[in-house]
Amino acid sequence: VDLSNDRLRIAEKAGATDVVNASQSNADARIAELASNTRISAIFECAGAAPALEMSVAIAEKGGKIVVVGTLSNRVTLQLGLLQYREVDLLTCSSYVVEDFRQAIRLIQDRRVDTAPLLSKTISLVEVPAMLDCMAKNAEGFIKVVATL
Repeated sequence: VDLSNDRLRIAEKAGATDVVNASQSNADARIAELASNTRISAIFECAGAAPALEMSVAIAEKGGKIVVVGTLSNRVTLQLGLLQYREVDLLTCSSYVVEDFRQAIRLIQDRRVDTAPLLSKTISLVEVPAMLDCMAKNAEGFIKVVATL
């Protein structure tokens, strides 16, 4: 689930069997339909979006786990009774831990992770201000931009 069609295409290339653009009017119904046809034992909420976390609580299976990775900036109302009744574990983590960064670098160096699909553009350092302006106006089409020295 994402708002970016570009990110959804990358997810499909990486093996996602079902993708949903959350900005579409039928997104909630489509996610509920997908959830009713499968057991969802683990959910990673990476967007930091309250609606995504609320939906995660609604669709997690009994005994499942929800991991909150995205940084939430506002208060979130959750159905704690539902979490308790269904024995769903709600876990949080810091998404910017030095050891995680080191492990990611090792995985990339060892070529165990292909970063090519994530790279949208390579620019020079002097192009950064213009690129930031461009992305502020319309981030669609950009996953990761690398600036070289």
